[in-house]
Amino acid sequence: MCGLGICAGHGDFPRKENLRVVFTGLAWNSELPFRVALARGFFRAQGLDIQPIFVRGGPAALAALSSGEVDFAEIGGAQAIMRSRARGLDAMIIGAISNAANYQIVGSKSTRTLEEMKGKTVGVTGAGAFSDFAMRTFLRRKGIDPDKDLMLRAIGGSNLRASALEKGIVAAAPFAPDDTVRLTRVGFPMIANLSDTPTIPQTILVARNEISREKPGNRKEFPEGAHPWDSIR
Repeated sequence: MCGLGICAGHGDFPRKENLRVVFTGLAWNSELPFRVALARGFFRAQGLDIQPIFVRGGPAALAALSSGEVDFAEIGGAQAIMRSRARGLDAMIIGAISNAANYQIVGSKSTRTLEEMKGKTVGVTGAGAFSDFAMRTFLRRKGIDPDKDLMLRAIGGSNLRASALEKGIVAAAPFAPDDTVRLTRVGFPMIANLSDTPTIPQTILVARNEISREKPGNRKEFPEGAHPWDSIR
């Protein structure tokens, strides 16, 4: 029960179901609800005993879900599950932790505006990743064609994107808030906040349809246990 770096509270809630849940990241902005829910015993209040499992990346999480190794998954972006459903994955979206993209665009020290990004290379995690999807959506809403006005280049995870930005390999890239704070402190400008655009859900909850059919209560109880916002406001 300490898989996310904390242990669940010791309440007197009866244990009803043991659920295996796969997570793709430990960033505070996406994992805070789960960490609080585990620590405060909110899942146990719903009659759930959660076994958190960490994997790297949405494809690995969806593979675990597809194979039946886990019951639920937390992944970044709805586009991944939509593509997987089109390929036959028997799963469904049951909720979201955030209804906005938790990314900010950070530029190089010579690229400080969206207009200055034109004609330059912008780093993303990879083709089809949430950062790629979110950037394309954001840029189009700002009147910038991501295929003509600039080049989106697959760089990798946040550490690799930060390194590419520092070395001048890319002119800008999207980052989570903790990385944005670190980079702006050393002089890199924050160009835009993707959460300022219309809703682009980032961290979503996915369940196998088998669980939804055979244990419909769990489909409701798990999201309810994962939203402890009232206790941390």
